[in-house]
Amino acid sequence: MLNFPEAVTKLKLSEKNIEYLKSLEFTTIHAPSASGVLYSNNEETKNLLKKLNLIYKKIGAKNITFHLDQIKDYGILQSHSWQYSIENSDNRKSSGQKLGEMKKILDKNKQAKFTFDFAHAIQVNPNYVKGFLDLRERISEIHISVCQPKFKEHHFISRNLTEDIKDKLKLLPLDLPLVTEAVALSEIETPYIEKEISFLSSLDQE
Repeated sequence: MLNFPEAVTKLKLSEKNIEYLKSLEFTTIHAPSASGVLYSNNEETKNLLKKLNLIYKKIGAKNITFHLDQIKDYGILQSHSWQYSIENSDNRKSSGQKLGEMKKILDKNKQAKFTFDFAHAIQVNPNYVKGFLDLRERISEIHISVCQPKFKEHHFISRNLTEDIKDKLKLLPLDLPLVTEAVALSEIETPYIEKEISFLSSLDQE
């Protein structure tokens, strides 16, 4: 996750970092999505995308995700030979929360894949989870976390399970990559990352 354009510019990967990332079965990048970032046909965007593409190739990434409300020109994303995807939105956004909206966008942009954000769907309407899975053939990855209103960030789903969330998790196609978006808000929470990964790994064993 590279939330700000400055993070892309300043990112330094050691050979050990690169070797590790390339060894993974599925490595993905979340493009900058901080407030104010727009992907338009201008030099600023071109320079940012060029740097992202270099990182994408260097680490052997399989996908790069963008927030749809920040894309002003899909053509500029299609100028690179990467697999890119767009993500369904949470309830803070004005578009992208509903299946119909996502279908229209994907129908118009055949090169784009779909990043299904489970937490966003649950937050907007838990019943939307099943509907979004109708787009299974276009899904590149599934983001897993909890981002209910009481949480400032995406939080650990393994620590915030409800019966409804458990039921909706059972709907997920587990042959697709699951990406945890949980944020450790302090150093004391870092052990929960390993627990979260273990929890997600156990889903296809039930």
